[in-house]
Amino acid sequence: MLRVVEERKAISGIRISRESPSISHILFVDDTMIFCRATMDEGGIIMNILKEYEVESRQMIDINKCSVSFSPRTGRRIREDIMSILGLKEVRDQGKYLGLPSQVGRTKNKVFRSRIRGWKSKLLSQFFWANSDGEKGIHWKAWESLCLGKLEGGLGFKNLECMNLALLAKQGWRVATRQASLLFKLLKGRYLKRSSFLHAKLGNNPSYGWRNLQEGRAILLKGAR
Repeated sequence: MLRVVEERKAISGIRISRESPSISHILFVDDTMIFCRATMDEGGIIMNILKEYEVESRQMIDINKCSVSFSPRTGRRIREDIMSILGLKEVRDQGKYLGLPSQVGRTKNKVFRSRIRGWKSKLLSQFFWANSDGEKGIHWKAWESLCLGKLEGGLGFKNLECMNLALLAKQGWRVATRQASLLFKLLKGRYLKRSSFLHAKLGNNPSYGWRNLQEGRAILLKGAR
């Protein structure tokens, strides 16, 4: 239903560039995010779609678990009107997933480093380094040693930096080989207008995600023949 009304130009999704396809909705596990312009008309169309979904599926949407977010430029009056149509409350923070905020803004490195330190502190330090109440415990093994394989005298822990690069390289390979995917189409309109993924430049004002894909691509190029 969302695709149909988008094709009819009844609602407008979001774009990362003029050449990239628009996105009206994203589905992830049991969550759905719907994107449209902050207008009374598009808000009413979204509400009608939700009601039609309830009738056709015989499933009620729990309004208490739904919310709406607006861009900073949206005026207070239009916000209140749209919230009245949808019957939803406004939230500025979409919560966390796997301990990370859904929106991190310009403080990405700080957020990720803080989360990684938290994982290491909670899951590893208490056992292997016995830190508690601000007191320094015994460091039985260096982190680099714990990351070695068991046959090499370590415990086989994943090196987080190497693991991250491996996953970025895997994602980069998907971009390079699956050109029918939505991710490739989005990146093509923004960064791959005149070149392939393996030869694309960083470009002006690149996103955080594109910068990281460039690091993964470097790993691919080292192993490419």
